[in-house]
Amino acid sequence: MKTLIIFLLIIAAANVQSQSLESRLNDAYNNFNNTRVDSLLDQAAVHVDSFPSAEKVAFHKYSAFRAFRENRGEQVTAHFRELITINPAYVLDPVTTSPKLIMMFDKAKIEYLEKQQKRLNDLSRMPAAEPFPWRSVTFPGLEQWHRGAKTKGLIWGAAGLVTLTGTLQAVIRTASSRQEYLDAADTQAATNKYKSYNDLYRSQYYWAYGLCVVWIANYFDAVYLTENLPAAVSFGMMDQQTAAVTLRVHF
Repeated sequence: MKTLIIFLLIIAAANVQSQSLESRLNDAYNNFNNTRVDSLLDQAAVHVDSFPSAEKVAFHKYSAFRAFRENRGEQVTAHFRELITINPAYVLDPVTTSPKLIMMFDKAKIEYLEKQQKRLNDLSRMPAAEPFPWRSVTFPGLEQWHRGAKTKGLIWGAAGLVTLTGTLQAVIRTASSRQEYLDAADTQAATNKYKSYNDLYRSQYYWAYGLCVVWIANYFDAVYLTENLPAAVSFGMMDQQTAAVTLRVHF
């Protein structure tokens, strides 16, 4: 009989140990056993940094409740801040929690969200390295248009289109004129065809040089003379249970 009792005590002790801190705190709190809650919190305080997130949340929640019971308002707020830092979406149960505690918790959450918003605003104002303007390499004006400089983008795009079209037509017409020159029936006709061919042949390079100048100038304009539109970031509450980060990026 004595052996059986010892065995049952060992099983009970093992079962208690297997329960999470969160479960044990919930049980003690729901049974109005403040002495047990305080004992669990004191034991957990030594190792709280090594606990999983859910256990840390429970620790700070009930530590705030204990501080509230002992009229230590600053400690209540401090523990709520720690809890919200771990889980910004956490909400207290309005049925089992004092309205004053919920008010203090909501205040701490609002302060936390405002602080995060300020940090994001500060980050958005920090100068960042400009990304490589690959659109300006793809075609003139695309990078300027992407960054919001619509008029400049249209001008560069038109210049690129004109010089590219001119280069292509010069190449095509030169090939056609060369064939006409080779097919000339007499010397006079050959002389005339050669002059036309030679003019078109040189025009290929003029158009091509113009295209290169437009492409290169467009690239330097995108790098040095066209500002990039910043990403807009905001941090806030979607509802009582969800914290959200909103990121708006210009594509």
